[in-house]
Amino acid sequence: MRKRYEKSGDELPPNVMRDRRDSLFNIMLSHRRTFVYETFSLDEIKRISKQYDVSINDLFVAVAAGAYRQFMSVRGYDVNKSPLVTAIPVSKRPPIDQDDCTGNKTSADYLAMPIHIKDPVERLMAAHKAGNIMKKHIKEAEGMDFSSILEVTPSFAVHILEWLVKRKEGRFGVWGNAAISNVAGPKEPLYLGKMQLKNWISMCQIMNGMGLNTTVWSYAGKFNLCILADKKLLPDGWELVEYFRKSFNEYSELLVVNRPVENNVNVECN
Repeated sequence: MRKRYEKSGDELPPNVMRDRRDSLFNIMLSHRRTFVYETFSLDEIKRISKQYDVSINDLFVAVAAGAYRQFMSVRGYDVNKSPLVTAIPVSKRPPIDQDDCTGNKTSADYLAMPIHIKDPVERLMAAHKAGNIMKKHIKEAEGMDFSSILEVTPSFAVHILEWLVKRKEGRFGVWGNAAISNVAGPKEPLYLGKMQLKNWISMCQIMNGMGLNTTVWSYAGKFNLCILADKKLLPDGWELVEYFRKSFNEYSELLVVNRPVENNVNVECN
């Protein structure tokens, strides 16, 4: 496959072995955790993504890149050095009319999260490009994707990998620098009799070599950001939530500034 890509001149997703960079997220886990979640408006997310003709996932990657950029910057990391190598789970379930309802069908691939780009619009365009590269690779790697390889990986190889992660004190892992995911949940509220399910959140997953996981579940017009981290990496999860708020606000403010004025009504932005 690499030879085919080299011949065509197309770009491959980042290589987890070669392109991983130094980051504070790659650690051995302690026994303590931080979990927080925050709800954003899904309609606002859709308006922003439509304005820039990108997917909701592209926008989420760009927002996460902005939040991670600030989180790493205040801790002394050179955020302008290079992107993060980010693992992203991908649903492989067939269309509803072909779904055999046998359970979740997922894979994963790597994406270059553009934390090295300060300008929010440039960062969003870079996230859009990285997402397209990943999607094309997943399609062309059918049968050789992450989940397919894990299914045939012998147990001794898994133990060797665990030993390597411990030997490197968590600075190496198959998930790259961090893992993020964006999952589309039910569009309408769910009920059990007369009782309504008010919200839908995810606990995510972390492991040795990956001390932070950021997952979004949408539900009935809500865009639920869920963060699970090792306590020594993130003592107060609301710090990172605040960085996400600021990153989302960058795009919301741009949406207001760039919105066309109709009926000769002046719009002032403070």
